[in-house]
Amino acid sequence: MAKPYQHLTVDDRIIIEHEQRKGSSCTDIARMLHRHRTTVSREVQRNALSNGRYDSQLAQQRAQIRRSEASSQPRPQTAQRWQEFAACLRQHPRKMSPELYHGRCTQVAEKPSLSPSWLYELLRRDRAQGHQLYQCLPRQGRKYRRRAPGHASASKIPFRVDIEQRPPAVDTRQQPGHWEADTIIGHGHQGVIVSVVERYSRFTCLRVLPHRQAPMIAWALIDMLISYRPWVQTITVDNGLEFAAHTIAAQHLQAQFYFCKPYHAWQRGTIEQLNGLVRRTFPKKILVAPSLLPSTRTRSTTTQPNAA
Repeated sequence: MAKPYQHLTVDDRIIIEHEQRKGSSCTDIARMLHRHRTTVSREVQRNALSNGRYDSQLAQQRAQIRRSEASSQPRPQTAQRWQEFAACLRQHPRKMSPELYHGRCTQVAEKPSLSPSWLYELLRRDRAQGHQLYQCLPRQGRKYRRRAPGHASASKIPFRVDIEQRPPAVDTRQQPGHWEADTIIGHGHQGVIVSVVERYSRFTCLRVLPHRQAPMIAWALIDMLISYRPWVQTITVDNGLEFAAHTIAAQHLQAQFYFCKPYHAWQRGTIEQLNGLVRRTFPKKILVAPSLLPSTRTRSTTTQPNAA
């Protein structure tokens, strides 16, 4: 693990001056100080006198001046890009996040953007000043609420295989064929979207169903993934009873189902992130209800989500 960067001290600069007068190279001085040679060479170039001689006291004074003049205020381009992000956040409330904005700017629009971590920091400062821009975030900075153990449905699912038995290669995301599945429930438990995502490529399939009874969910998974059966090895789901008929889908897809531990949504982080993106487009209150669905057919869509 790399050591965290630390500024040169007065003692370091005295050693640099002493060794430079002896004719030591920057590499030898850096080895003596346990620093990278580039750190020493930049220090000498930045603070050397006009005759090329390095003076430790003058270098320390210049360093202190630069530190005192360093401002915590954003740079001009930072302020402009922050305003662009704030305008986008107000235009798309509860649908835009710093990660999504950064990905669309850099990967789709190919224009510069502030990093997600810096955008979050600016949002924190904006909130500390009493502004309400943070309320436009999808989750508004809410923390995870630890849930008390309840009557989880894990014991009601026959032939359930725990995620601890899943091959370790699935966690590396180095090979395709490992999927995650979940359901997105509509308002009043009316209407459901079945979502599946491949962990390696993020390839995504969505299907709208009138209800989430286990047989219908199983056959929906079969219909969505049967065309990709050679690339379906494992499917990771939660402990909802809608996946109680997983053996039907496992038999037709020739894949193994694995179930997360109750209230451990982070064990299926990819599908949870995908569902959050879907919710921004289809909030629970407008999610299609059974009355809006065809009586004999179900609608499906296949899409490739943004990697951001």
